[in-house]
Amino acid sequence: MRMQELIGGGLVVAAFSALPVAAQDQPEGGYGAFADTAVSELVGQNVLSAVGDNVGEVEALVSADGAVLAVLGVGGFLGFGEHDVAVPLTELSPAEGALLLEGLDRETLEAMPEYGGEGEPLAMNTTVAGAPIAEEPALPDATVIETPTE
Repeated sequence: MRMQELIGGGLVVAAFSALPVAAQDQPEGGYGAFADTAVSELVGQNVLSAVGDNVGEVEALVSADGAVLAVLGVGGFLGFGEHDVAVPLTELSPAEGALLLEGLDRETLEAMPEYGGEGEPLAMNTTVAGAPIAEEPALPDATVIETPTE
């Protein structure tokens, strides 16, 4: 069920107020280190805290009010009790096999208000900055050449 019907758009603003001020005024166009990264490469990535704890997973990337937000599934156990929160993508940085979220810990994320569906989802076949991803050309069908047997 979409929470948008239940929760107003003001919660995203309230969630941003808990973030460090520097993250709200990034010169990179709101993309952080990910402008040329395919959206499909980020969605599904695990998110780690500064101390290495797994704090969630990227569920989607959305564009809202000129910023790119990472919607993170946090809390819960085996998918039960999990809720989605939105953080600016600039708060994340690449890490080995995951993404690093240095400014927020698990408790802070779990206390944040539920993401209400604001913004426009980014297409999986584009970069974070919106450039289309070139599809790899299909390989031609393999031709089987039979050799005569004696």
